[in-house]
Amino acid sequence: MRPAISHLLLAVLLAGSVTVSCSRTRDGTMMVFAAASLTDVLQAQAEHFLTERELPGDTIRFHFHSSNASALQIRQGAPADLFVSADDGILLGMMHAGMLTRAGYQRLVSNRLVLIAPARHESPIQQSSDLAGSGWRRLAIGNPASTPVGRYARSALESMDLWHAVEGRLLLAEHVRQALLYVRTGEADAGIVYLSDVSNVRDVEIIEIISPDHTPAIVYSGGVIRAGRNPEAAREFLRYLASDEAAPIWRRFGFPPIIGQPVELGIPTI
Repeated sequence: MRPAISHLLLAVLLAGSVTVSCSRTRDGTMMVFAAASLTDVLQAQAEHFLTERELPGDTIRFHFHSSNASALQIRQGAPADLFVSADDGILLGMMHAGMLTRAGYQRLVSNRLVLIAPARHESPIQQSSDLAGSGWRRLAIGNPASTPVGRYARSALESMDLWHAVEGRLLLAEHVRQALLYVRTGEADAGIVYLSDVSNVRDVEIIEIISPDHTPAIVYSGGVIRAGRNPEAAREFLRYLASDEAAPIWRRFGFPPIIGQPVELGIPTI
């Protein structure tokens, strides 16, 4: 298959897999915009939340994309009630711009980066230092200019003195699930994604868990959108996501709790 056609098909498949809905909600329905890396876990959280409270299954609807793209859509008037971002700084910026309701902000969970390769054949990359060599073709990462996972990946590669070695061989993705798919389909020899994205995936293998010393703190946070139509419902779901009730589901999908106080993580205290 020619690369251009292959990439087009991947884009079409991904568009269907990560966007559940982005239409304007009707009364009583809450619209959640969220990072693509949260696709599976938030759907599981919503199912549990709605079942335990005996609420209709369509009470919560999702739109998944990169955190940057979601934030831009919300700034442009997209009908979001709650936004859950893979980059805490994006939410802080929206909060300081007055886009979140009073007391409508909460840090939730953390994540780690991993270097992965296809599991069905031996990869020329067996550890991160192999990226400095010439025996591989392409490395898939999120676009650093438009995705948190890409910025984290670039930070890690720069910290390990590997950025200049890989820069000309990067396969840039619009969000983390696209980077994962590039590795799963063999379009890339390796990729850098979140640990949570491969916690239940069998056709890739983890080559290396990247030390948090090489990246900024990866913190997911949620914010209730001031212009949303259902702020109370959004606030209730956000409180649930931060509760002990939700913790086992977060852990099952590979999202550990935030370790350390905000000041220790370099996160502003609000």
